[in-house]
Amino acid sequence: MFRLCLALAAAASVSACGDATSAPPENIQVDMRNLVDTLDPAPGLNHHRGGELIPTPSDTASRYYLIHTRTPLAGPNISIVRQDRGERTVFARVETDCAARRLLIASVGVTRSEVESRVAGNLQLRPIEGRPLREEMATFICDHAGTPLAEA
Repeated sequence: MFRLCLALAAAASVSACGDATSAPPENIQVDMRNLVDTLDPAPGLNHHRGGELIPTPSDTASRYYLIHTRTPLAGPNISIVRQDRGERTVFARVETDCAARRLLIASVGVTRSEVESRVAGNLQLRPIEGRPLREEMATFICDHAGTPLAEA
């Protein structure tokens, strides 16, 4: 019951802000390579500096930065990643299970605070096999966290 109330409160706060363009509809598949196309950030609005550049040879059109990672005692690593393409910037909260080779984009938004505060729901981590960008990102995040990505 508490989770339902929390989810309803979060949904009400997002709709009250009138920021419907920053969150993709529930039924849309989020593509890490095209977050800047999924969301509608104002050009240059969130052009931030900082973070560690993630090498992503599979996507030369964008630059991805690891802003922050934390490794809980149990569960996946939780990271904040920024994608810059031209003058557009978006953020994603990424959960990575290094041992199981799984990754989940838990939330996306045009600001870091948006992705950190949004309720992710009951989403499942997905395998990274056959997804080069996700594998590059998972490798970097896992190495940064001190838990290298398991071999395929």
